[in-house]
Amino acid sequence: MVQFLIALGSALIISIAVFFATRQHKGATFASFLLVFIIGIGASLVAIVPANHVGIVYSEFGGTKDYTYQEGIHFKAPWESVYKISTEVTGVTFEGITVQTKDSQFVDTKLQVQLAVDANNAIAYFKKHRTKGLEDIQSILEATITRELETESTRINVMELLGDKRSELVIAVNKRLKEEFMLDGIRLDRVVLVDTDAGTAIEESIAREASAKKDAETALHLQAKAEAEGEARKVAAKAEAEAKILEAQGEAEALRLVAEALAKNPALIEMKWIEKWNGEVPRVSTGDSGMILDLSSLE
Repeated sequence: MVQFLIALGSALIISIAVFFATRQHKGATFASFLLVFIIGIGASLVAIVPANHVGIVYSEFGGTKDYTYQEGIHFKAPWESVYKISTEVTGVTFEGITVQTKDSQFVDTKLQVQLAVDANNAIAYFKKHRTKGLEDIQSILEATITRELETESTRINVMELLGDKRSELVIAVNKRLKEEFMLDGIRLDRVVLVDTDAGTAIEESIAREASAKKDAETALHLQAKAEAEGEARKVAAKAEAEAKILEAQGEAEALRLVAEALAKNPALIEMKWIEKWNGEVPRVSTGDSGMILDLSSLE
Protein backbone atom coordinates (compact mmCIF):
# COMPACT_ATOMS: atom_id res chain seq x y z
CA MET A 1 0.00 0.00 0.00
CA VAL A 2 2.81 2.42 0.83
CA GLN A 3 4.51 1.76 -2.48
CA PHE A 4 1.19 2.26 -4.26
CA LEU A 5 0.63 5.65 -2.60
CA ILE A 6 4.21 6.69 -3.35
CA ALA A 7 3.75 5.76 -7.01
CA LEU A 8 0.48 7.70 -7.20
CA GLY A 9 1.97 10.75 -5.47
CA SER A 10 5.07 10.67 -7.68
CA ALA A 11 2.92 10.47 -10.80
CA LEU A 12 0.82 13.47 -9.71
CA ILE A 13 3.88 15.58 -8.86
CA ILE A 14 5.61 14.82 -12.14
CA SER A 15 2.37 15.43 -14.08
CA ILE A 16 1.89 18.82 -12.42
CA ALA A 17 5.48 19.74 -13.21
CA VAL A 18 5.03 18.69 -16.85
CA PHE A 19 1.72 20.57 -17.03
CA PHE A 20 3.25 23.86 -15.97
CA ALA A 21 6.24 23.29 -18.22
CA THR A 22 4.09 22.47 -21.27
CA ARG A 23 0.66 24.01 -20.67
CA GLN A 24 -0.31 23.83 -24.33
CA HIS A 25 0.42 20.05 -24.56
CA LYS A 26 -2.15 18.38 -22.35
CA GLY A 27 -1.41 15.07 -24.05
CA ALA A 28 2.19 15.19 -22.80
CA THR A 29 0.95 15.87 -19.27
CA PHE A 30 -1.41 12.90 -19.34
CA ALA A 31 1.23 10.64 -20.93
CA SER A 32 3.82 11.51 -18.30
CA PHE A 33 1.30 10.90 -15.52
CA LEU A 34 0.31 7.54 -17.00
CA LEU A 35 3.95 6.47 -17.53
CA VAL A 36 5.05 7.29 -14.00
CA PHE A 37 1.92 5.73 -12.55
CA ILE A 38 2.41 2.47 -14.49
CA ILE A 39 6.07 2.27 -13.47
CA GLY A 40 5.17 2.94 -9.86
CA ILE A 41 2.37 0.40 -9.86
CA GLY A 42 4.65 -2.16 -11.50
CA ALA A 43 7.24 -1.61 -8.78
CA SER A 44 4.61 -2.03 -6.07
CA LEU A 45 3.65 -5.42 -7.48
CA VAL A 46 7.15 -6.89 -7.20
CA ALA A 47 9.09 -7.89 -4.09
CA ILE A 48 12.73 -8.96 -4.22
CA VAL A 49 14.05 -11.07 -1.32
CA PRO A 50 17.88 -11.15 -1.25
CA ALA A 51 20.04 -14.15 -0.38
CA ASN A 52 20.04 -15.32 3.25
CA HIS A 53 16.79 -13.48 3.93
CA VAL A 54 13.13 -14.35 4.27
CA GLY A 55 10.21 -12.11 3.26
CA ILE A 56 7.34 -11.52 5.69
CA VAL A 57 4.15 -10.55 3.85
CA TYR A 58 2.02 -7.93 5.60
CA SER A 59 -1.35 -6.78 4.29
CA GLU A 60 -2.93 -3.46 5.22
CA PHE A 61 -6.28 -5.24 5.33
CA GLY A 62 -5.50 -8.67 6.77
CA GLY A 63 -2.31 -8.20 8.80
CA THR A 64 0.59 -10.66 8.69
CA LYS A 65 0.12 -13.52 6.25
CA ASP A 66 0.72 -17.13 7.29
CA TYR A 67 3.29 -17.69 4.54
CA THR A 68 6.68 -16.22 3.70
CA TYR A 69 8.70 -15.44 0.60
CA GLN A 70 12.00 -17.18 0.11
CA GLU A 71 14.96 -15.79 -1.86
CA GLY A 72 14.10 -14.43 -5.29
CA ILE A 73 11.50 -12.26 -7.09
CA HIS A 74 7.85 -12.45 -6.04
CA PHE A 75 4.61 -10.78 -7.18
CA LYS A 76 2.26 -9.31 -4.63
CA ALA A 77 -0.77 -7.05 -4.29
CA PRO A 78 -0.15 -3.28 -4.16
CA TRP A 79 -1.57 -3.10 -0.64
CA GLU A 80 0.87 -5.71 0.65
CA SER A 81 4.32 -4.97 2.11
CA VAL A 82 7.19 -7.45 2.26
CA TYR A 83 9.61 -7.10 5.17
CA LYS A 84 13.02 -8.71 4.72
CA ILE A 85 14.58 -10.45 7.71
CA SER A 86 18.11 -11.87 7.68
CA THR A 87 18.54 -15.60 8.36
CA GLU A 88 22.35 -15.51 8.57
CA VAL A 89 23.99 -17.15 11.59
CA THR A 90 25.15 -14.59 14.13
CA GLY A 91 27.73 -15.18 16.85
CA VAL A 92 27.13 -13.31 20.10
CA THR A 93 29.29 -13.28 23.25
CA PHE A 94 27.74 -12.66 26.65
CA GLU A 95 30.12 -11.76 29.47
CA GLY A 96 29.48 -11.25 33.15
CA ILE A 97 26.41 -13.47 33.44
CA THR A 98 26.25 -14.31 37.15
CA VAL A 99 24.37 -17.41 38.28
CA GLN A 100 23.87 -19.12 41.61
CA THR A 101 24.65 -22.76 42.43
CA LYS A 102 22.91 -25.30 44.65
CA ASP A 103 25.19 -24.44 47.59
CA SER A 104 24.45 -20.70 47.26
CA GLN A 105 27.74 -19.79 45.56
CA PHE A 106 27.83 -17.19 42.79
CA VAL A 107 29.71 -17.87 39.56
CA ASP A 108 30.49 -15.38 36.79
CA THR A 109 30.27 -16.94 33.35
CA LYS A 110 31.13 -16.07 29.77
CA LEU A 111 29.16 -17.70 26.98
CA GLN A 112 29.27 -17.68 23.20
CA VAL A 113 26.16 -18.55 21.23
CA GLN A 114 25.54 -19.02 17.53
CA LEU A 115 21.97 -18.38 16.43
CA ALA A 116 19.85 -17.23 13.51
CA VAL A 117 16.27 -16.41 12.62
CA ASP A 118 14.70 -19.70 11.59
CA ALA A 119 13.46 -19.42 8.00
CA ASN A 120 10.58 -21.80 8.71
CA ASN A 121 9.46 -19.91 11.81
CA ALA A 122 10.28 -16.33 10.83
CA ILE A 123 6.67 -15.19 11.25
CA ALA A 124 6.90 -15.79 15.01
CA TYR A 125 10.08 -13.70 15.10
CA PHE A 126 8.47 -10.89 13.09
CA LYS A 127 5.41 -10.74 15.34
CA LYS A 128 7.59 -10.29 18.42
CA HIS A 129 10.61 -8.35 17.17
CA ARG A 130 9.46 -6.93 13.81
CA THR A 131 12.49 -6.32 11.58
CA LYS A 132 15.08 -5.95 14.35
CA GLY A 133 18.27 -7.92 13.90
CA LEU A 134 19.56 -10.35 16.52
CA GLU A 135 22.23 -7.84 17.50
CA ASP A 136 19.43 -5.40 18.36
CA ILE A 137 17.75 -7.72 20.87
CA GLN A 138 20.83 -8.86 22.81
CA SER A 139 19.37 -7.71 26.12
CA ILE A 140 16.35 -9.96 25.57
CA LEU A 141 18.58 -12.88 24.58
CA GLU A 142 20.82 -12.36 27.60
CA ALA A 143 17.84 -12.38 29.97
CA THR A 144 16.66 -15.70 28.52
CA ILE A 145 20.15 -17.22 28.67
CA THR A 146 20.63 -16.11 32.28
CA ARG A 147 17.29 -17.58 33.33
CA GLU A 148 17.85 -20.96 31.70
CA LEU A 149 21.49 -21.17 32.82
CA GLU A 150 20.60 -20.49 36.44
CA THR A 151 17.77 -23.03 36.29
CA GLU A 152 20.40 -25.68 35.60
CA SER A 153 23.18 -24.27 37.80
CA THR A 154 20.99 -24.42 40.91
CA ARG A 155 20.76 -28.19 40.49
CA ILE A 156 24.49 -28.71 41.21
CA ASN A 157 27.05 -27.29 43.64
CA VAL A 158 29.93 -25.02 42.68
CA MET A 159 32.51 -27.83 42.75
CA GLU A 160 30.46 -29.82 40.26
CA LEU A 161 29.82 -26.80 38.04
CA LEU A 162 33.52 -26.04 37.77
CA GLY A 163 34.46 -29.71 37.62
CA ASP A 164 33.02 -32.89 36.17
CA LYS A 165 29.42 -31.62 35.77
CA ARG A 166 30.39 -28.66 33.54
CA SER A 167 29.78 -30.49 30.25
CA GLU A 168 26.44 -31.86 31.50
CA LEU A 169 25.40 -28.32 32.41
CA VAL A 170 26.19 -27.03 28.92
CA ILE A 171 24.23 -29.85 27.27
CA ALA A 172 21.19 -29.19 29.48
CA VAL A 173 21.32 -25.42 28.90
CA ASN A 174 21.71 -25.94 25.16
CA LYS A 175 18.56 -28.09 25.09
CA ARG A 176 16.52 -25.63 27.16
CA LEU A 177 17.60 -22.62 25.09
CA LYS A 178 16.82 -24.35 21.81
CA GLU A 179 13.26 -24.94 22.91
CA GLU A 180 12.87 -21.44 24.39
CA PHE A 181 14.35 -19.54 21.43
CA MET A 182 12.39 -21.53 18.85
CA LEU A 183 9.18 -20.18 20.39
CA ASP A 184 10.35 -16.76 19.17
CA GLY A 185 11.45 -18.04 15.77
CA ILE A 186 15.17 -18.15 16.66
CA ARG A 187 17.29 -21.21 15.83
CA LEU A 188 20.12 -21.93 18.28
CA ASP A 189 23.05 -23.73 16.69
CA ARG A 190 25.59 -23.81 19.50
CA VAL A 191 26.31 -22.77 23.08
CA VAL A 192 29.88 -22.62 24.41
CA LEU A 193 30.69 -21.98 28.07
CA VAL A 194 33.95 -20.11 27.50
CA ASP A 195 34.88 -19.26 31.08
CA THR A 196 33.71 -19.52 34.67
CA ASP A 197 34.95 -17.58 37.67
CA ALA A 198 33.93 -18.54 41.20
CA GLY A 199 36.67 -16.64 43.02
CA THR A 200 40.28 -17.49 43.87
CA ALA A 201 39.58 -19.42 47.08
CA ILE A 202 37.09 -21.81 45.51
CA GLU A 203 39.16 -22.38 42.40
CA GLU A 204 42.26 -23.17 44.49
CA SER A 205 40.19 -25.59 46.54
CA ILE A 206 38.98 -27.25 43.35
CA ALA A 207 42.56 -27.48 42.08
CA ARG A 208 43.64 -29.20 45.31
CA GLU A 209 40.70 -31.57 45.11
CA ALA A 210 41.55 -32.40 41.50
CA SER A 211 45.19 -33.04 42.46
CA ALA A 212 44.16 -35.30 45.34
CA LYS A 213 41.78 -37.18 43.06
CA LYS A 214 44.55 -37.67 40.50
CA ASP A 215 46.93 -38.96 43.21
CA ALA A 216 44.26 -41.36 44.43
CA GLU A 217 43.66 -42.62 40.90
CA THR A 218 47.43 -43.09 40.44
CA ALA A 219 47.65 -45.04 43.72
CA LEU A 220 44.75 -47.27 42.68
CA HIS A 221 46.40 -47.85 39.31
CA LEU A 222 49.69 -48.84 40.94
CA GLN A 223 47.87 -51.12 43.37
CA ALA A 224 45.96 -52.78 40.55
CA LYS A 225 49.21 -53.18 38.61
CA ALA A 226 50.97 -54.77 41.61
CA GLU A 227 48.04 -57.12 42.19
CA ALA A 228 48.07 -58.10 38.54
CA GLU A 229 51.81 -58.77 38.61
CA GLY A 230 51.46 -60.81 41.84
CA GLU A 231 48.66 -62.82 40.30
CA ALA A 232 50.80 -63.42 37.22
CA ARG A 233 53.66 -64.69 39.40
CA LYS A 234 51.27 -67.01 41.23
CA VAL A 235 50.01 -68.39 37.95
CA ALA A 236 53.57 -68.92 36.70
CA ALA A 237 54.64 -70.64 39.94
CA LYS A 238 51.58 -72.86 39.86
CA ALA A 239 52.28 -73.80 36.27
CA GLU A 240 55.92 -74.61 37.10
CA ALA A 241 54.90 -76.74 40.08
CA GLU A 242 52.35 -78.60 37.99
CA ALA A 243 54.99 -79.17 35.32
CA LYS A 244 57.40 -80.67 37.90
CA ILE A 245 54.64 -82.88 39.27
CA LEU A 246 53.87 -84.12 35.80
CA GLU A 247 57.57 -84.73 35.15
CA ALA A 248 57.96 -86.67 38.42
CA GLN A 249 54.82 -88.63 37.66
CA GLY A 250 56.25 -89.42 34.25
CA GLU A 251 59.57 -90.64 35.70
CA ALA A 252 57.80 -92.71 38.33
CA GLU A 253 55.59 -94.28 35.70
CA ALA A 254 58.66 -95.05 33.58
CA LEU A 255 60.39 -96.76 36.53
CA ARG A 256 57.23 -98.70 37.31
CA LEU A 257 57.02 -99.98 33.77
CA VAL A 258 60.72 -100.99 33.84
CA ALA A 259 60.28 -102.78 37.15
CA GLU A 260 57.24 -104.64 35.80
CA ALA A 261 59.15 -105.62 32.71
CA LEU A 262 62.14 -106.94 34.75
CA ALA A 263 59.86 -108.80 37.10
CA LYS A 264 58.22 -110.56 34.21
CA ASN A 265 61.50 -111.32 32.37
CA PRO A 266 64.69 -111.39 34.58
CA ALA A 267 66.80 -112.26 31.56
CA LEU A 268 66.45 -108.66 30.47
CA ILE A 269 69.05 -107.74 33.09
CA GLU A 270 71.65 -110.04 31.51
CA MET A 271 70.73 -108.79 28.05
CA LYS A 272 71.17 -105.19 29.15
CA TRP A 273 74.49 -106.15 30.79
CA ILE A 274 75.74 -107.78 27.62
CA GLU A 275 74.65 -104.76 25.55
CA LYS A 276 76.70 -102.52 27.77
CA TRP A 277 79.80 -104.93 28.14
CA ASN A 278 82.94 -103.56 26.44
CA GLY A 279 84.60 -106.99 26.02
CA GLU A 280 87.06 -106.72 28.90
CA VAL A 281 87.27 -109.28 31.67
CA PRO A 282 86.37 -107.82 35.09
CA ARG A 283 89.39 -107.09 37.28
CA VAL A 284 87.71 -108.16 40.47
CA SER A 285 85.29 -110.90 41.34
CA THR A 286 83.43 -112.08 44.39
CA GLY A 287 83.69 -115.72 45.28
CA ASP A 288 81.24 -117.93 47.08
CA SER A 289 82.95 -117.11 50.35
CA GLY A 290 82.40 -113.44 49.83
CA MET A 291 86.08 -112.69 49.26
CA ILE A 292 87.05 -110.18 46.60
CA LEU A 293 89.76 -111.48 44.25
CA ASP A 294 91.98 -109.36 42.01
CA LEU A 295 91.84 -111.30 38.73
CA SER A 296 94.51 -109.14 37.12
CA SER A 297 97.17 -110.86 39.37
CA LEU A 298 96.37 -114.18 37.71
CA GLU A 299 97.45 -113.07 34.29
